[in-house]
Amino acid sequence: KVTAFNHAFAVVEQILETGKREGTIKRDIQPTVGAYIFFGSLETVCTGFTLGAIKCSTKEEAEMVKKTFRQILLEGLKA
Repeated sequence: KVTAFNHAFAVVEQILETGKREGTIKRDIQPTVGAYIFFGSLETVCTGFTLGAIKCSTKEEAEMVKKTFRQILLEGLKA
């Protein structure tokens, strides 16, 4: 399980590194920190589902959650 966890972080770090090289992500973003922010945010959203704090029982609610998650994480990373 730890290996899968480390692999997942490495994949996100690589995505961020590639984005930095291609100019689609700010060059001053630290990929390791970005990966932790991504997974920490994702885990917190999942906890919100579990506790019933985030509604996601309809397709519309699910789409809104995805849109919000994507906007918050990516809009701050765009160059």
